Amino acid sequence: MLFNIALAQLFLAALVASQHANPMDLDPLDEMDENEFEEYFHLTTPDDPEELKRREEALKEHEKEIHEINEEFEAGEIDWYDAINEYVDLPDDEFVQQHAGAITNFTEGRGLLNPLESERVDPASEAYFRQVMLRRGSAPSQYDSRRYGLVSPVKRQLKCGSCVAFSSMTTVETCFAKVSGDMGDYSEQQFVDCGYGKHGADGCDGAPPHAYIKYWGDNKLGLAHESQYPYLNTEPRLTCPSLPTYNRGAEITGSYYSYSATEDLLKQLVYEHGAVVTSVKSEGPFMEYKGGIFAGCPAGSGTDHAVAVVGYGTENGVDYWVIKNSWGDNWGENGFIRLRRGVGMCGVGSNVAVIKCGPSSKATDAPLTTQAPCFDNYTNCPEMAATSCWQSNIADGCKKSCGLCAGMTPVRSYTCYDKYSNCGEMGAYCSQANIAEGCKITCGKC
Repeated sequence: MLFNIALAQLFLAALVASQHANPMDLDPLDEMDENEFEEYFHLTTPDDPEELKRREEALKEHEKEIHEINEEFEAGEIDWYDAINEYVDLPDDEFVQQHAGAITNFTEGRGLLNPLESERVDPASEAYFRQVMLRRGSAPSQYDSRRYGLVSPVKRQLKCGSCVAFSSMTTVETCFAKVSGDMGDYSEQQFVDCGYGKHGADGCDGAPPHAYIKYWGDNKLGLAHESQYPYLNTEPRLTCPSLPTYNRGAEITGSYYSYSATEDLLKQLVYEHGAVVTSVKSEGPFMEYKGGIFAGCPAGSGTDHAVAVVGYGTENGVDYWVIKNSWGDNWGENGFIRLRRGVGMCGVGSNVAVIKCGPSSKATDAPLTTQAPCFDNYTNCPEMAATSCWQSNIADGCKKSCGLCAGMTPVRSYTCYDKYSNCGEMGAYCSQANIAEGCKITCGKC
């Protein structure tokens, strides 16, 4: 997300304070106009009047969709709800271009070089998956790799179509953690740049879901730590520099993939491997997801976005997948989505890719950490931090004032707040989860 310094002089807290809470309103921000939206999320106004008009129309359309979805959720008709996020003023085609990037239709791959016909089916992988299916009865009814410390933190791919790099790296980090007991943070940028042109991968313009896993698996390549080769977003080098290999006791030894997979196979793979790359349909309601078990894709959905499946379960009789996304931890359920399982929802499980790894015989490196720069982006951060660090855009833009730098203690407004100007009138409704969460000071929840 790009921050507009000119807009930073505005007190965004005043904008939020103008939003009123309805006792039954799951998303009180769903009636913003484009100007309010851009101010709230610190976004720049497009210079092109036609583009501005497209965004205004997209925002209105998505607000209407969110409102309708949440009404159905409140009526008990569906199992998920939506919310306004920083993406909802993007027309669907722009959203897919900027925030997806999985190329699964090999004949219409946004200008990609088509893979060789022989890559559509990998005999060694299919033989492996047949063996996996013979073990499918061994998978428990519920499994979640997060409970075992096997899932790395959620990241943001920003505006580069690098979802395959992020989902693939999740599977690598999980595999390494299972082997060595160490959860590392490895460089997605190395996938994007060093994997460019391999198996159809095309930098920020996307890649087939198996591309990076196959290239690294076939060549048994090492990986640098994130701090050794940080993410470059929309300015990839697309050439492979000389990089160190960060060795914490595990190494890549191979890979498997299939474009004729099933959800039964996916379930067994998640249990055995901990994390599996697949692709889903992200265009449409998926983008606006906030919580619950999502089932909003139309039947027969194609796929456009790679994700990592890290678990599965059942809630109130509804089966679901636990999926790690790459749109930051403010999207969905802390960066994850629970997706309806067993019905082909959003095309999940139609393709899969997994990495193989084993113990490394080489010397183990000392642990590295990814030290993120920590500073205030705006001159009025101290004023905003007094009341508004609970807002993700304020917390991101005012890390120092909000006390979110390494070794600092978060300020009170990070966890204690009244989001709405009429919270004082909402005391009688504190038994409702959305009011208790939005009016913590009033409801005595600090």
